[in-house]
Amino acid sequence: MKWLTIAALSVALLGCRADLEQQAAKCELDARKTYPAAQDIYSYAPSNRLIEVCMKAAGYDFNYSYVKCALPDNVVSADCYVPRDDWDRLGQKIENWLRKLRNSN
Repeated sequence: MKWLTIAALSVALLGCRADLEQQAAKCELDARKTYPAAQDIYSYAPSNRLIEVCMKAAGYDFNYSYVKCALPDNVVSADCYVPRDDWDRLGQKIENWLRKLRNSN
């Protein structure tokens, strides 16, 4: 029964992670279209800023507390963003906890 509950929660929360990753990919594509001459979109400061603003407009804040997110290459990483809405943020925390639980087995 415990695993059934975990499985049901995982399925319900998968949409949250998928939405975040899809939005990060959309913002990266927008940056590539806006700055087509940039060879490395991740280390080009204007495109990084565009990605960050795009994610903010979609309801996600950049999470500077993660060490790996301090690198400019990770501005497009979905792991570096947290939902601005409290319920969505709670859902992301639960989803991350379930992912760790699933990966530990």
